[in-house]
Formats: sequence, structure tokens, C-alpha cells
Amino acid sequence: MGTRMLQGPPAYTVKLNDLMVRPVVEYELPLRVSARQRHGTNTLRITKAERREDGRMFVNLVESKPDPRTDTTLFTLSGSVQSWDPKVYALVNRERNEAVLILGYGSNQTTWIGTVEIRWNTLAFSRPNEQREGQWGPEPATWFDGTVLTRVGFVEEGRISREMKVDRFEATP
Repeated sequence: MGTRMLQGPPAYTVKLNDLMVRPVVEYELPLRVSARQRHGTNTLRITKAERREDGRMFVNLVESKPDPRTDTTLFTLSGSVQSWDPKVYALVNRERNEAVLILGYGSNQTTWIGTVEIRWNTLAFSRPNEQREGQWGPEPATWFDGTVLTRVGFVEEGRISREMKVDRFEATP
């Protein structure tokens, strides 16, 4: 059977493309309303930071990104379009040396006014869990005190591309 497999052409070919990235902190903001950060011509501002009774923190962000290459006004029936941005948001508590990543993006909407992209994000965070007396439970409600909001982007470090071929396999009784 082995010689029959070697004589025929490959039955399947798969090309695997991998991208290696390095995380880079783009913004770091104290968790309070009107906290603002500039990065070049981009501006990120917190418009709401609300701690809920269930232990979650909701943060509303507005980001403006001027783009001189585009001069258009985008308008849909809802006045915005859904967009995806490959960034990771985290809350960092340096006193406890802990961080939590976003649970879900909630809403992420974008609109263009002239050459400026304006993006509204609603982020939801939960307190991390800790072990007390053998049981896992959420950190105290004060965990959010003194935290900072960070946004991490990714810088490409390299690419790997490999092609794999699998020979035809035929089982005979």
C-alpha cells in the first residue's frame, strides 16, 4: 500500500500562513470621565465609566482619527456602521499587579465626517477572580479603584508561510 501512495500525485495541498506580532501599548488613560489621550493626530476620550452593582465596569470611549486621504461623509439609516479594529483593551490595577481584558466589545460604531473618522466604543469589564478559602470568587468591589485603561495594538514582527501536501490514502480490504 505504501508504494501505491508514493506513486500517485498528492491528493490535498494546504498552505499555512502565520503572522508573528508583538503587543505595543498605544494608549493609557486613568479610568475617569473626560480623561483624554493624544497619539499623533488621534484622540481617545472616556465619556463614561460606570461601575454596576453586578461587579462589571462599563466604559464608553470616543476616538477621533483624522485621515487626509479620505474626504467623504458616510451615512447609513442608523447613522453609523459596525466596524472591527484589531486592538485589545484592558484595565490594569498596578497596586495589585493584575489586569483584566475586555469581556465583549458591546457596541463599536463608526462614522465619518469629512476626513475625520469618529468611533464610539462601549467596553464591559468584570473584576478578576481570586481564591479565598478554597473557593473562587470575584475580587473586592474596590478592585477598579486606581485602575487605568490601556489599549494594546500589535506590530508585525514576521511572517511564515508553509505548504503541506498530503498523499492520497486508499484503504483496501
